[in-house]
Order: sequence, then C-alpha cells, then structure tokens
Amino acid sequence: QYVIFLVFLTFLYYSADAKRPCREGLSPLMFTFALVGNTTYVGSILVNSLDWARLRPNLPWLVDAGGCVLLDSFIILQFLYFHYRNQSGRDELDNLDKA
Repeated sequence: QYVIFLVFLTFLYYSADAKRPCREGLSPLMFTFALVGNTTYVGSILVNSLDWARLRPNLPWLVDAGGCVLLDSFIILQFLYFHYRNQSGRDELDNLDKA
C-alpha cells in the first residue's frame, strides 16, 4: 500500500512540475548518467538469466531500477521539451524585433 501511495505522490509531483517551465538547478547530465546506470543495471540482471527462478529474487531491484529509468526519462524529455520550446520562443521574438 505504501508503494502505491508513493507512486501516486510522485506522479502528482511530476504532473505539477510539468506546468512550471523553470528548470534552473537541474543538471540534465546527472539524469542522463542515472538513466544509463539504471538501464545497464537492469540489463545486467536480465542478461544473466531470464529464468523466473533467478529473476524473482532480483525483482525488487528490477522494479526500482526500472521505475528510476522511467522517471529519469520523463525528466530528460521534459528538459528537452522546455529547452526547445524556449528556444523557438526566443527565435520568434528576435524575428519580431527585426521587423
């Protein structure tokens, strides 16, 4: 029950965060490294064996790392979205200033 509550709160935080375009202080490189690290961690467990008897003991770590991959991907996509949106907005303002 606690995990479901935690996931719900995390979803609320990220949905509220999506409405604020400010990304100051966030390092996209940090999220990229976390994404690569967690992806390789999940991959290393899955490459070792796909047998359920060997996956079951590692399931908590797989779920944790897989969830981090999803959330880090969401943050990186958000960063890219706002970065390119702000860039196109600046280009439009520059074009208006030149006219």
